[in-house]
Amino acid sequence: MNLFLTLVFAVCCAASEYSLPVWVDDWSVRLVAIMVLTLIAPLAAVLQTRWVAGRLVRSKASYDIQSLIVRRLSQAHCLIWAISSLLIFLMFGWSSMVGELRGLFRLPIVYEILLLSPLLVSLVGSWLAFFDIQQFYGRPKSEWSLNWSKRWSFASVRIRVHLVTMLVPLIIVFTGIRFAGSLSQFSMAQIVLGGAIAGLWGSAMIPYLFMMIWDTGEIADAKQSQRLHDVFRKSNVAVTQIRVWKTGHQIANAAVAGFLPGFRMVVLTDTLMQYFSGGEIAAIVRHEAGHIKLMHLPLKMFFVLLPMVALIADQTHHFGIHHGMSLLLDQGGVPEALVPEMVQAMIAVCFIVYLFFVLRWLNHRLEHEADLFAAVGDSPDECCPSQDTQAALSKLALISPHPVDRSTFLHPSIENRIALLSSVQQDESLSIEFQRSFRRRNVVITLPWVVLLVLAVFG
Repeated sequence: MNLFLTLVFAVCCAASEYSLPVWVDDWSVRLVAIMVLTLIAPLAAVLQTRWVAGRLVRSKASYDIQSLIVRRLSQAHCLIWAISSLLIFLMFGWSSMVGELRGLFRLPIVYEILLLSPLLVSLVGSWLAFFDIQQFYGRPKSEWSLNWSKRWSFASVRIRVHLVTMLVPLIIVFTGIRFAGSLSQFSMAQIVLGGAIAGLWGSAMIPYLFMMIWDTGEIADAKQSQRLHDVFRKSNVAVTQIRVWKTGHQIANAAVAGFLPGFRMVVLTDTLMQYFSGGEIAAIVRHEAGHIKLMHLPLKMFFVLLPMVALIADQTHHFGIHHGMSLLLDQGGVPEALVPEMVQAMIAVCFIVYLFFVLRWLNHRLEHEADLFAAVGDSPDECCPSQDTQAALSKLALISPHPVDRSTFLHPSIENRIALLSSVQQDESLSIEFQRSFRRRNVVITLPWVVLLVLAVFG
């Protein structure tokens, strides 16, 4: 869902940032149309919930069939929300209407919130409406209630998980693109040094920020907390804290926040802590230790920063990327005044497409590596029971909203993950080869950064 939301928000932001402002003389008509479009998705969610969920609870369909129907319902609603959101920006000129009032807002964050308010209101309203079908579609209709406290608790988790997690990198990308042109006055060494300082500062602060946003707490059982810390210690991985992520039992997942040893934290959702055994939780923690030990986060950062560094180098050394795009637009008949903005828009779109295809492939590969680390360890002497990792994946398949044979942007299918672990368990040579690949991977990650540093200093 995060990827889909990011694409819609990115298109709307690009439309407001790079399109020519138009004078709006029919404010009342446009405002009424925008209000209607904003409410379409929440009202559709209410109707879908009452009609579909009512039929589901009266039917004798299996749980899997009911889950499939609810999943398709959610996909259809995402399409409704996306179309209505795009119409607000591309057809009814919402960005121009907000732009006329920009002088009233001194703080940029206020302007951005107002600009994105139709999308945010529509999305949050839909989540509030879908509380019924997500929580109660297996119960009799008479048990439904307008419990706004529970509804808001349900929606607030999705706001923190999806909206905040999506908006932060999106804002960083558009901010970087917006100020890329002003970087030409700095040398490559100054840019790399400034980026490194900003990256280190962000890496230290972001984990604490996410811990506050995601509503985390300490592990209640001190002995269990110590056992999980021992897992990281045996893997030679430094972790500052292991915390429980309070999601109202909506999410079964674990995550690492930060890559600096003194500021690194790990979160386990409340669903994992309640429904998974001690061995299964330890296997999940070993999986997260694998992400850290194998330097997966720096590897992702390298792939994300690579095109951005190339664009910055083009601004400072004039390799021809921006110039080539400008010539292409000139030949296409684009007005000269619009060429710089169109070039930036094209770069933003290409960057998003690059992230989708490259990061999807990379995410799947790294998840397999972390699974193998959890199952076989990173040395021949280390004993990691593979059955715990497979048991954790099998239990995750039972509570996951996705089919076992379906992959997502972040994870390969659970079916493929279990099949890989089974093959390694049957063929020990695969385990030995994987252990050797750890060292090669670390070299592959380190070398590009060394080359980049040399080019920045001596280029």
